[in-house]
Amino acid sequence: MNEKPFTTISQQITLLRERNLIFENEVIAAQRLSSDGYYEIINGYKDTFLDNVDHFKDGTKFEDIYALYYLDSRIRSTVLDSLGFFEQSLKQRLAYLLAEKYTEKFDSCINESIFSTGHKLKYPNKKKGLLNDRDVLFFKFKQVRDSEHEPFMNYRENHGNVPPWILFKGIDFGTLRSAIKLLNRDDKLLLAKRVFIEDIIQMHSDEQIIDLLSSILFLAHKFRNRSAHGGRIYNYSPEHSISYNKQLYSDSLISKTAVKNGTDKNNSIFVLYNLLSYTDTGFSFITLKLGLKRSLQSYSKHWEKQIPFILNSMSFPENYNWNSNY
Repeated sequence: MNEKPFTTISQQITLLRERNLIFENEVIAAQRLSSDGYYEIINGYKDTFLDNVDHFKDGTKFEDIYALYYLDSRIRSTVLDSLGFFEQSLKQRLAYLLAEKYTEKFDSCINESIFSTGHKLKYPNKKKGLLNDRDVLFFKFKQVRDSEHEPFMNYRENHGNVPPWILFKGIDFGTLRSAIKLLNRDDKLLLAKRVFIEDIIQMHSDEQIIDLLSSILFLAHKFRNRSAHGGRIYNYSPEHSISYNKQLYSDSLISKTAVKNGTDKNNSIFVLYNLLSYTDTGFSFITLKLGLKRSLQSYSKHWEKQIPFILNSMSFPENYNWNSNY
């Protein structure tokens, strides 16, 4: 077993110097290693600066690696903000749909006639009645309804009901995604048509619209979790791919054959970017677009030569006008 012993900041800098890394300001570098961590900065962002596994390319500076780390931190915050708006919009639209069709009563809109059973659980809990996906979903809904926190307790005790627009304040994105996944087909289609813009709806069949909703929920969930846990985001792509969509592949410059052969991916941040552009979900897309622009503009002031690499890593086209005034 190759153990990783503790090293002081001074020892870390000495090790990096031995690996051909240059320091413009060792004092500031020490402060950044101390505050942000060797693993987060170096191990997370060194790969593009290496000429082999243990040696940095000639001329590589600690500041080059830190700049990429900082750029990714800004992109991560942008993605998190963008998907926060997306999540809020989805919750409100689903809550409105349920209340509109089935009344605002908890037992009317959180009902077995509305949500399918989903899959059987690999490890069911018969004592709690958790046998399938719907059981888990309803269990989480009831936990929120019965919560001692506000506003749930106030609505329960003073109004005799926790309506969906209040209930959904207490669920996370994973539970929201599960609820939409288990929603009956008619309601899922109606929700999808309220999420996507009219142009997208007009050029797709009902099944394609539902597939698009599934795709954006999958990518949004993955990118949100990755961002929330501080993972590297600019070149992230989830393990699983999304469904083929002709419009999305065209806009994202993706080859269907290349994806099938494993030489291209259809789940990059650029694909998420295009999917959000198809939606009518408040500030989600514009937040991502402007946040990426500002992050790249700031980075390019000193590391402009790295921009093509960054765009390629995010699967954006080389001619993408990230520096536009819009």
